[in-house]
Amino acid sequence: MLSHARGSLYEVQAQAIAANRLGFLDIASAEHLKKRATAAGRELAGLITWVERRAAHGKRNSRDRSNATSN
Repeated sequence: MLSHARGSLYEVQAQAIAANRLGFLDIASAEHLKKRATAAGRELAGLITWVERRAAHGKRNSRDRSNATSN
């Protein structure tokens, strides 16, 4: 799900570049959009990392519990 969000963010960035090159978006607006997308991308990357670590931690705890009950 979060990888879809990252893909959508990349699409927005690509569309902004295309819109600027085609004259539909001025350079100042394109730069503003680029900065906002970059900031959102950093936040999204942090969220993805957090979720992945949390999932790995959950799997590790699950294995530890499984091993403890089988002994």
